[in-house]
Amino acid sequence: MTTRQMATSGTAHTTLKRFYDNNFQRLYTEWFELLDWLKGKGRIKNITPEGEKIYFGVEYLGTSSVGPRGEMVSLPTADVSKSVQGSVDYLKGFKGRMQISAESLKFAKKGKGAFTSAMQQETRAMIAALKSEGAAALWGDGGGVLAKTTAQVSSSTAVVPVTSEISTGYFPGTRWLREAGRVDCWSESGGDFTADGSWTHTTDTDKIMAINSDNSFTVGTANDTAAAADRYWSSKDGGIKDTGTGSNVFYGPQGMLAMVDDGTLAAAASYCNILESTYHQWKGVVSDNAGTGRALTIDKFYRHYLKMARKAGKMDTGLTCWTNPDLHLEVVDLLEHFVQFKPRELKGGFNDADISVHGHDIKFKLDFMAPGAFMFLNPKSITVAEGVPIEVVDEDGRDMQRVANYDAFEMRWRWIINTYTTKRNDHGILADINYTVSSV
Repeated sequence: MTTRQMATSGTAHTTLKRFYDNNFQRLYTEWFELLDWLKGKGRIKNITPEGEKIYFGVEYLGTSSVGPRGEMVSLPTADVSKSVQGSVDYLKGFKGRMQISAESLKFAKKGKGAFTSAMQQETRAMIAALKSEGAAALWGDGGGVLAKTTAQVSSSTAVVPVTSEISTGYFPGTRWLREAGRVDCWSESGGDFTADGSWTHTTDTDKIMAINSDNSFTVGTANDTAAAADRYWSSKDGGIKDTGTGSNVFYGPQGMLAMVDDGTLAAAASYCNILESTYHQWKGVVSDNAGTGRALTIDKFYRHYLKMARKAGKMDTGLTCWTNPDLHLEVVDLLEHFVQFKPRELKGGFNDADISVHGHDIKFKLDFMAPGAFMFLNPKSITVAEGVPIEVVDEDGRDMQRVANYDAFEMRWRWIINTYTTKRNDHGILADINYTVSSV
């Protein structure tokens, strides 16, 4: 039997591991538009931590001073150099498994190559799951939240995210969910996601039965066992917020939403263990409307862009505006009479274009999984810290492990990764924008 040969052949194991390691490490950035962009900017780096943390210095306040002065007049006062050390957790990332059973081989190619065919099917399923989980983590706020709802829901009632894609798309509804995926439903006593509260499971490992065209989803089990109305949905065992205790810890990487925030949206009171209330320049540039949707105007968009660009003292050519295709339609419709579009040759499945407003080029990049907002990112101050690239774990020298008491084998893999910025006010977000197209 082909499976038995794979379990006993050291040569086959070495070849299989080499194939998966080499291909995953070479191709995985293409599964995420954001990582593909950062890779092209040289911002994905192998990091060797000091213990469980990655430490880096942050300059948050300039010390130089300039002013008009005459002869024999005292120089302008210069402040004492002030800086602070930031840190992010090293042991963050993803783990997974791919399993092959005797039954699964029956659905694969018959005869010679059956095992390879089955592995191809499992690989495609693994990539789909990783793209769903990875996009939510990379674009999220570091809490693992996939969607938020405001009502107790029975198993027969569609769940409608309150922060839907219509306006406040911080947790963009069904974009971050996938059918047949398993999610945990949590409630918090104060109903405030930003507060450290006593999180309570209302439904453990619920299954998503359907994702609907109206941006709602249906679950298999009622989640009406707790008193609080607010519900936060995370991946199975994905936690909700890192409050330092138990299953509340989210073990995925920090995302872009946490990076661009100033503490008013969904992020906690500190980022990279630096308190925003103490170090005021350690904030992103946020334009929001307290969760209420508003119309997009050229004044709102252009002024926010200029505020971001001028923080560097010049029109920074690296600053790029990321959004999802729905919001891009809104800005194209708004600006078509005022701007010059400069389309470029596009890679398959990936859309981007530059817009020139009054002689200033604004770079746009589109990602279907991006939240419902305009997110301004500067790659010069973003680091993707990769402790371990995607690799197959072969602790006993074999990449295919026998599953105890089952007629099956499984391959385990891991990916240790986190993100951070060394200059938070290089980034920003224009949020709470209404738009008419709501896709899933």
